[in-house]
Amino acid sequence: MFFERSVGLFTLFLIGLLALAACGGGDSDKAAEHYVKGTVYTTAGPWENAIKEFDESIRLDPKAADAHNNRGAVYAKLDQFQKAIGDYDEGIRIEPDLSNGYHNRAIAYGDLRGWQGYRRLHLSSSVGRKQR
Repeated sequence: MFFERSVGLFTLFLIGLLALAACGGGDSDKAAEHYVKGTVYTTAGPWENAIKEFDESIRLDPKAADAHNNRGAVYAKLDQFQKAIGDYDEGIRIEPDLSNGYHNRAIAYGDLRGWQGYRRLHLSSSVGRKQR
């Protein structure tokens, strides 16, 4: 178990390094670096560190829909569903085709309000996407 987790974390680390090496520098590269670190913390913990890394990534690149979505996922793990929903909403606002944002938001509403909240949101999300 420990070996498998270590290999997974090392793989994430290598992917992050390759992504950073492909970039030239600047705020978007720093945002990507913090995004990768946040993703690693999301997998390995502690989750509070993941939030800090996603915060910094978003500060450097406010239009990073994936960073908002992933920070929302961490908030959901911490049972902070209102914050999670806010992040999912922002990710969807930035990138309306962010399908996992809609999915994650529906689950967070379900966790927050029970099945009726999930059903209500699911129906409104489906209708909203068809009207675009």
